[in-house]
Amino acid sequence: MTKHATAIARKGPSTPMLDVYASGVLAGPVLDFGCGVGADVAWLREEGIKAEGYDPNTTEFKKFPRRKFKTVLCTYVLNVVQAPKEVLVAAWERVAVGGCLFVTCRSDTDVNYAARKGGWLAIGKGWVNSRGSYQKGYTEKELVKLCTALPSHSLAVYATKVHGNPMVVVRKVRL
Repeated sequence: MTKHATAIARKGPSTPMLDVYASGVLAGPVLDFGCGVGADVAWLREEGIKAEGYDPNTTEFKKFPRRKFKTVLCTYVLNVVQAPKEVLVAAWERVAVGGCLFVTCRSDTDVNYAARKGGWLAIGKGWVNSRGSYQKGYTEKELVKLCTALPSHSLAVYATKVHGNPMVVVRKVRL
């Protein structure tokens, strides 16, 4: 995976994390795949939910988890990597049968607007911003297409939006 300066320190949980939690569908144990500095992991633990984080660009969360999880969050990760399929498959492999993968990305409208306004440098299918972070926005259709290509004999896909950004929920029915 390509390293980029992407992790943003937040004082609390992400909006997608709060939406998943509020929906009542979040089941532990939880893996935050691409957790950055771990704000969602810390918040989940404070709520009494067993949670682990993985992010190869950090010291604290660098160790790749080998076990399976009922819930895997991949929040604003695919939009900051140039090889999204590779990352998505790695996250999917950590989902237990019957578990869910929640994938949220910045929308193409949001990223393209910020890129034009900020004078970002076009690279491949995305942009590099002033912090040196790669950014690519996704439409809901693009994100669904990526997720429905995951290796499995049976999966269920549900698409929605979180504050205008596409979110796809993929349930691993069986292998």
